[in-house]
Amino acid sequence: MKILGVDPGSINAGYAIVEVVGHKLFLRSHGTIKMKGSAPFSERLMTLFDSIEEVIGRFSPGIMSIEKVFFAKNPMSALKLGQARGVLLLAAEKNGLELFEYNPTEVKSAIVGNGRATKEDVAKILDFTFGRQEFDSHDASDAVSIATCHALCALHQERKNKGRNSISL
Repeated sequence: MKILGVDPGSINAGYAIVEVVGHKLFLRSHGTIKMKGSAPFSERLMTLFDSIEEVIGRFSPGIMSIEKVFFAKNPMSALKLGQARGVLLLAAEKNGLELFEYNPTEVKSAIVGNGRATKEDVAKILDFTFGRQEFDSHDASDAVSIATCHALCALHQERKNKGRNSISL
């Protein structure tokens, strides 16, 4: 199972590819899609769409894991983030990716076991899981967290299902 994790943004968006092989996780790629802040917003959305399609084409994930919408203090920022998410959801649908959404508390809980964990706590677990990584932005590291969250949730669900389906005599 290959998971594309995405931390959406209208100027920078992080992406990561996490692959699950058996019960092991492998970080295959991560990076930041950078859009020119001075460019018209529609042009930035097109850059985001084209870039995420390139990532999908290069790695062929079957799943997109993306951060849920959160409430922002600035309505304009929230609106732009929603539009960027819409572009990413469109790319997922167009490419036949299964979609899963997680809020930051769910991500932290899945990785650390505590929804109120700090970014440093999450980073320690990711370092333990994948080895020390150099990220070009916080968006990229957040995307790794989002993809890892889904991988861990999927493995947990698989274990639950196996336990439920097994019969002891």
